[in-house]
Amino acid sequence: MKQTRQIFFFLIRLLLSAGAVFFLWKACEEFYKLAWGVGDWLGGFSPKLGPAFFFFILACLAILAVFLLALWRPAQTRAWLLRLTPLRERLGWARWLLVGLILVIPVWLLQYSYWGGVFEGAAMRLLLLGVMTLTIAALTTKGQENILQLPDVSVALLLISAAFYLGEAFHWVSDYPFSFSWSEGNRIWDYSALFGRRLYNFPQDQSIYAFIDRGRQLLWGLPFLFPGITLRGIRLWDGLVTSLPYAILGWVAFQRFKGHTALWFLAGVWAFVFLTQGPIYTPLVISAILVAIAWRRPLWIALPLIVLAGYYAQMARYTWMFAPAMWAGMLYLADAPAEGQKATKRQWVVAILLVLAGLLGGIGIDRLLQTGQRITAAPSASIIAQETSPAADVISPSGLLQVLTRQPLLWERLLPNATFPPGILLGVVLVTAPLIILLIYLIRTRRWQLDWLRGLVVAGPLVLFLAVGLVVSVKIGGGSNLHNLDMFLIGLLLAAALAWRAGGFRALAHLDKEPLWVQSLMVVMMLVFAYQPLLGAGPIELPAEVIVKRALSGIREQVELAAQDGEVLFMDQRQLLTFGYVPKIPLVDDYEKKLMMDTAMSGDADYFKSLYKDLARHRFSLIVSEPLHTRVHESEYQFGDENNAWVKWVAGPILCYYKPLKTYKEVKVQLLVPRAGGGDCADLPGGAP
Repeated sequence: MKQTRQIFFFLIRLLLSAGAVFFLWKACEEFYKLAWGVGDWLGGFSPKLGPAFFFFILACLAILAVFLLALWRPAQTRAWLLRLTPLRERLGWARWLLVGLILVIPVWLLQYSYWGGVFEGAAMRLLLLGVMTLTIAALTTKGQENILQLPDVSVALLLISAAFYLGEAFHWVSDYPFSFSWSEGNRIWDYSALFGRRLYNFPQDQSIYAFIDRGRQLLWGLPFLFPGITLRGIRLWDGLVTSLPYAILGWVAFQRFKGHTALWFLAGVWAFVFLTQGPIYTPLVISAILVAIAWRRPLWIALPLIVLAGYYAQMARYTWMFAPAMWAGMLYLADAPAEGQKATKRQWVVAILLVLAGLLGGIGIDRLLQTGQRITAAPSASIIAQETSPAADVISPSGLLQVLTRQPLLWERLLPNATFPPGILLGVVLVTAPLIILLIYLIRTRRWQLDWLRGLVVAGPLVLFLAVGLVVSVKIGGGSNLHNLDMFLIGLLLAAALAWRAGGFRALAHLDKEPLWVQSLMVVMMLVFAYQPLLGAGPIELPAEVIVKRALSGIREQVELAAQDGEVLFMDQRQLLTFGYVPKIPLVDDYEKKLMMDTAMSGDADYFKSLYKDLARHRFSLIVSEPLHTRVHESEYQFGDENNAWVKWVAGPILCYYKPLKTYKEVKVQLLVPRAGGGDCADLPGGAP
């Protein structure tokens, strides 16, 4: 038996040795491809990268030597490394300065400098992650008995993940006038419509229609209350809104225990990183913050907070209307810090009252307001108003069925696909499985004591949230990440907060005393977190300033000329109107790109009849759009189904009646003008107007 174990561990060491050699070889190969063939130093090496390449080889050999010694001669290697611990202790506070530099410099190099676009190889970046992790872990480990420990490796990976995600959140803070993504510019216009209508030439007695929920419009639109807000300022606000509330939720939900402030701080950092895996829309995070604040507060404080959480959640997205009520019920019924304590009658009453408060905010207030509007409103309503009305109607079976079947469900996106390579199922397993296993471990070891009823109170909502999230994720237009698993991910975070309060924090505070597999599980969890932001980090590739200025000048000139002959439709790039990059012409709020894409994915022919009539009569003297095409793609193409719906209902008809005047490929803008005499448009979806 002993001999068998020796053979087994020998083979494991052999495999790990071979893996290390292969991995470092791949890293050197990636560096070689960058350094060779771009210069004349030593035959073909780059004068800058050539010397760095040879230094990199020496560094890889040193890393390999240390790794092999640690693998085959662990006792001797440990004794040698322990000689370094007195030096670490002598550093004192300076080691935390070193930790900060190790976190900041790679983020700056990869996300904000030229070198991030050069060193893109996966092996090199994973090697960088390994070196950063081990160095930070060695610097943060306390005492002279260990050079580093697995819990410190977990902390190092968590800090690295947070640093790269923070770098990504503020990556787009720029005054670049054009949209960074398919919808970014128009989203900014959406945010401005509520508090920034002064920016537009639009009738004061009419409301500007923006295809966005009021919850997000309120939050992201706040900066427009300040005159002179810039595009850079809006993007800075976006970075704050999509990062800080995640951590605040963690700090509010996880109770701070005396003597464990550092661990509590890391819990907030973990919440930020965990929710960024979605990423989760901030309004739902704010609703969860209100629920977490209400938890363990007097009833007279908790009730209005839960009502507000429910109301804000449904105002931001109708599918969230039940979430605050269910979170409140879970927190209050499953919260039992005292050993062996069962839910008391008072606890049941309080929980029921808070669930009802959440339902009042999520359903009741909206329904009452709609009832009042129906009593006082005129009988006519627009198609858009009808489509975006009563969120509360979703609670009926027919309403729920209508919501789920309004757009096609692409079930193949649950599995690996071009739109989201890992697929929704594998993605959610990678992100949540380590946490779920850890929670089960805490239950099994009685650190979190749950009876069957409390277990059902926790598991029931999570299963329901997971099912809803999976269905919504496969609707056309979704499935590119895990953001539709939002209620499930926040629910898991709150379950972790319950376990923490029940005594689980002690397991984390003394993680080095837990079984090796538990410590390794924490490392795996943090490694999953760190993988994506590190490999995805890269600088923004913007057109040259002269190209941007030339495009702006050309667009401004054509808009000014066209406005003299008729209406100008900014189907895309509406932020150019918001921040005065073009003349303040009359605003046309019809036919915004996101709204048309959503309607195209629904196949709503009635909506497009008015568009086709306006196109046929050349209502617009100029249309500002993204470059349009009529290429149809297979479903295997990234967002292929969405592209085909867009081509069928929007791009094809527009190009039938309008022709490109000028296309600025570098900034992704196209100007279209009416075709003389029009084209043969009899085969339009729903028929010609």
